[in-house]
Amino acid sequence: MLSLVLKADFDRILSWVTPRFKTLSGDSLLITGAAGFVGSYLMDLMVYANEHYFTRPVRVIGVDNWVAASRQPALGPDVALTRNVLDYHADWGIHAASIASPKLYMAKPLETIEANVNLTRRILEWSTQAKSVLHLSTSEVYGDTPNVPTPE
Repeated sequence: MLSLVLKADFDRILSWVTPRFKTLSGDSLLITGAAGFVGSYLMDLMVYANEHYFTRPVRVIGVDNWVAASRQPALGPDVALTRNVLDYHADWGIHAASIASPKLYMAKPLETIEANVNLTRRILEWSTQAKSVLHLSTSEVYGDTPNVPTPE
């Protein structure tokens, strides 16, 4: 069940987005890092948007390796979760996968390289077949900073 805070948040977002966002209607969207902090929020938003905003649902494929997962994202009739990004083609992509924890860098170095380097390379190669791909970053690129959020 969706909390009242998230419902209000999603309603506000969907009232602010440009009409161009509706062009996703009937298309497919790949979201990497789907169980992470930002990715799971985007997955929840797309489940809600499919029910309340789009005229035809967007088929959403969420991808996560569950190494640094924050939470289980919402799923729906047109929203699925997998571990293998290469199994799917999508019209659009949002690359939000990143292990952004210094503790995990040390504990899981190979998984960090896989998510932060190798997956980014695969997404870049895959993006030549997509309409567009949005690549998100993490505030960890700034290192240990006293200013959060960090101004650009």
